[in-house]
Amino acid sequence: MNFDAARFQAERRGAWGADLRWHGRLGSTQDEAEAAQRAGAGEGCVVLAEEQDAGRGRWGKRWEGRPGLSLLFTVLIQAQPGPNLGQLPLVLGLATAKALRGLGLAEAACKWPNDVWWRGRKLGGLLVEARGPGLLAGCGLNVGQAPEDFPAELRDGAASLGQAGLAAPRETVLAALLQAWEAGLRRWRDGGWAAAAAEWPAHDALAGQRCRLSSGGQSHLGTVQGLAPDGALRLALDQGVLLDFHSAEVEHLRPA
Repeated sequence: MNFDAARFQAERRGAWGADLRWHGRLGSTQDEAEAAQRAGAGEGCVVLAEEQDAGRGRWGKRWEGRPGLSLLFTVLIQAQPGPNLGQLPLVLGLATAKALRGLGLAEAACKWPNDVWWRGRKLGGLLVEARGPGLLAGCGLNVGQAPEDFPAELRDGAASLGQAGLAAPRETVLAALLQAWEAGLRRWRDGGWAAAAAEWPAHDALAGQRCRLSSGGQSHLGTVQGLAPDGALRLALDQGVLLDFHSAEVEHLRPA
């Protein structure tokens, strides 16, 4: 079933999403949003697709999304001087987890640096890119998939909101996400990372877990000690060394 734009607009709160551009099929919502930005679209414009031929996440990984069962969208954000842009995926990821909890999914959590998890399985991911005069904040979220709707190689590690017990329609979910994103961005612009940092531990999917991390061609094994003051991942290696890793330098991060 196609996304119901009228229902979404009736449920929307805040400014974001007033300019909603729906597409049945696109190469990438990121690319379409960049074109909209260059044509004059403003902050809060949302490009939404039922299906993408070239959807992607960090490090160019392909994002799989079934038509009518996922939320695949990009929001235009105005670039402003101030906070470290590397923190923005964390801010939006935290806002996503909070919005899902607000809808009733109590175990929605953040997996550093840009994923949303439920019980150790991936519900969705975010991709923030600086392009042209602004930022493109993309999100892929599994909403209505059953196990058989995921490719076989992803079934053990992926989950949908429906599988997690949240039966909210996509229009309701998007309205909640945009409201949370808009509020989270406002707080981050006003006060930097501090406000989000205070909320992160309660939503952290990896804190205290032994994880394997790949960075710069090296593999590291240790226990996640939460985040450093700037939002970097803090890992206590088995050798007793404490290291901080920033998202741009981490290729893979998985529970060991």
